[in-house]
Amino acid sequence: MSITIEKDIAMTNKTTKQQNNVNLHITSEIAPLQSVLLKRPGGELCNLIPEALEELLFDDIPFLEVAQKEHDAFAGILKQQGIDVFYLDDLVGETLQIDDVKDKFIADYLIAANIYQSGVKQALTEYLSSFSGKALCEKIMSGVKKAEVDYKAHSLAGQVEQTAPFWLQPIPNLYFTRDPGAVFGNMVSLNKMYAQTRRRESLFIESIFTYHPKFQHNHFIDLKTKFGCIEGGDILVLDQHTLAVGLSQRTSAQAIQDFCESLFFDQSHKAFHQIKKVIVFHIPSSRAFMHLDTVMTQVDVDKCSMHKGIVGHTDIYKLMPGSSGNVKCYKLDGSIESVLSNELDKKIQVIYCGGSDRINASREQWSDGANTLAIKPGEVIVYQRNLTTNKALQDHGIKVHQMPCSELSRGRGGPRCMSMPLVRGK
Repeated sequence: MSITIEKDIAMTNKTTKQQNNVNLHITSEIAPLQSVLLKRPGGELCNLIPEALEELLFDDIPFLEVAQKEHDAFAGILKQQGIDVFYLDDLVGETLQIDDVKDKFIADYLIAANIYQSGVKQALTEYLSSFSGKALCEKIMSGVKKAEVDYKAHSLAGQVEQTAPFWLQPIPNLYFTRDPGAVFGNMVSLNKMYAQTRRRESLFIESIFTYHPKFQHNHFIDLKTKFGCIEGGDILVLDQHTLAVGLSQRTSAQAIQDFCESLFFDQSHKAFHQIKKVIVFHIPSSRAFMHLDTVMTQVDVDKCSMHKGIVGHTDIYKLMPGSSGNVKCYKLDGSIESVLSNELDKKIQVIYCGGSDRINASREQWSDGANTLAIKPGEVIVYQRNLTTNKALQDHGIKVHQMPCSELSRGRGGPRCMSMPLVRGK
């Protein structure tokens, strides 16, 4: 009798655990969004200083209190639509409650932060080890000032470094959860970031999919050790068989080549996706056109938002598996609109960011007018400030949810940049 009861309890626990799992599933940009990963801005923004802005990829210092209210409004729109919202620091904090995971994460993080001197490494290891769980996660994200750690450098290198204000710089770009990882099919890529300061971010995504009980059953492809760089803002899931990838300021040709080789020929990944072709858009390399999704996003089954500045300045290629085990590359002719229509076998209509006026287009693209987050076909979240673009979307039958953005937009990223979709419906 007791054995039967124990079996019943075990089966119940197993079923409950399975029900709590988040099973990755993204086969389009526009299917109804069900689960998403966000990062609410935190103390890392308070440690942004003017002399480090360029290195940390910011143009200005956002006001944290207002940025948090704006981000809460963003999350509120998602929750009102019945979408499950997970927060990066909550999930990572839960994994860091495990001692072995905590120790490994600290060690890996110090390597990613280029801390090699034994004395500094030991002092920082001891200091960070005094925190645990979410407190440790938030401390690492916000940065460690020199004054926080009781350490006196004796070497030349150590004393030179000690004049800087931080042992560990803050990670202010973390609220752009789109970039360090990208979900497609039933798997996630762990990306290698373009800027050295952002390469630490992939560790947070990796810890979730390696150790968190809700996510660790999912499959991932590790691109962090590959040549070149690739970021999630350059990866768009056009349909279950087709990815669009931006060859941009932040994503290199070599990284795209390596990514495709892994997708097409690594048998360990084949069961988790149905990607048969990758369309590469070689957009101009500039701060304004940072990623593909800063100049183009899908807003409906047959509509895209696009910045006119890439028209006539974008080369397009198609990558497919070759019969001899190599990636075949074909240069495609025609406009972006015609290529998308041909490859997706449907007529695609373009809605231009900022409309037809060149000044409006430039201004609103700078504040991410083309960077929309679709929550279902024909329904998107946008920045409130992009008045011309938002009206154009509405005029084309798109329902827009407008969010405040006076401070969030200072980081040069929009609603799509600030979200990592985990699950979409059909």
